[in-house]
Amino acid sequence: NNPTGALLKRETLERAVREAPGVVFVDEAYAEFSGVSAVDLAMRVDNLLVIRTMSKAFGLAGLRVGYGIGATPLVRDVEKSRGPYKLNAVAEQMALAALRSDMPWVHDHVALAVKTRERLADELRARGYAPLESHANYVCVPVARAVDVGQALRARGVAARPFPGLPHVGDTLRISVGPWELVERFLTAFDEATRDVHGGAP
Repeated sequence: NNPTGALLKRETLERAVREAPGVVFVDEAYAEFSGVSAVDLAMRVDNLLVIRTMSKAFGLAGLRVGYGIGATPLVRDVEKSRGPYKLNAVAEQMALAALRSDMPWVHDHVALAVKTRERLADELRARGYAPLESHANYVCVPVARAVDVGQALRARGVAARPFPGLPHVGDTLRISVGPWELVERFLTAFDEATRDVHGGAP
């Protein structure tokens, strides 16, 4: 789930697929960071399409390219509904090259991102915060007056997206994971911003 990073339980998905009157779409934009996928289920049923993007783990956001996985008849039906100019040739060739040759890099990149994500969560816990369990390349953490904290961060040249009044959670900040040097810069700015906004208390 974006922005929480939560993972849908497998039994919930399987029930939805069984009971749905039509096609179920599962967005696996962050699947590489979770280690969990519904691809195996999509290959066994005829009403589930798994959709993936190459903008996250592959770092190809500018190409706007992705792919779908499902039963052959379902994929054929989806193809019929698409326009004639679905993808430019350069993006298509770059995506294919990444799938054929870049998987070792992707695996290393994902492993480092997951390690950094958990390290960031630990740093936030050490400050008295309770980050939500994440299966993506970001951490979502409840923070009082998140919009104000986000503005204070921006004033320091650091970005973290506030989500005020998130259902069942409250005010939160979503913090993207990058190189540890940038995470350290975020933490320094976060300490200053929370101190300015509410005295440093979580």
